[in-house]
Amino acid sequence: MKQRLRILTAILVLQGIALEAQAAGQYYRYATPSGVKVISDSIPPELARHGYEIIRLNGEVIKTVPRQLTEEELKVYQAGEAERKKQRDEEKRLKKWDETLLLRYSRSKDIEEAGERALREVDIRIRLLQNNLKAQKEALEANQMELAKLQRKGKEPKKILLDTAAGLKQEISYTETSLAQRIKDRKTVEQSYAADLERFQLLSERIRLRQELSKQR
Repeated sequence: MKQRLRILTAILVLQGIALEAQAAGQYYRYATPSGVKVISDSIPPELARHGYEIIRLNGEVIKTVPRQLTEEELKVYQAGEAERKKQRDEEKRLKKWDETLLLRYSRSKDIEEAGERALREVDIRIRLLQNNLKAQKEALEANQMELAKLQRKGKEPKKILLDTAAGLKQEISYTETSLAQRIKDRKTVEQSYAADLERFQLLSERIRLRQELSKQR
């Protein structure tokens, strides 16, 4: 049923194209199963998939419709298109990166200094978190000692002490997570500026070589 519907749809589409082509004085040129090229005001659906040309009576080619790809050819084509898109995207990324580097920096030393400033800022945040974590752990330790005293005396632990302990444990967990992220960020910043420096040096060398070649000419 689906196959019949597809064939019927194809026939209706071709009939519509044929009427439009005739109205514009256009015809089809296609190959028959025996390989003979013919010109007609319509084209059989089973032959259209092999490709054809839309022409005028004087032989002028208006449009060339390529043959339909096989399933295997289509997979190869789609894979190739995906790879070409990936290459185009990478070229755009590199172009934008190069433009940004040349706009922001005039020498390698500028990148090194910018990287050092960025790392100092991250280091300050790391030290703040480390100090906070130390204070939180010390407060929790004091809290636990107070609870232990009450336990040794056989007294029930005070609710405020228990609530404080729970709150401190939460704060410690959050600070440890933040600290781990900041340390990870530091590595990312370091790698980013190192990559910028390497790319900038490559660009500078290319520019220098082009200038030398220009002078030689």
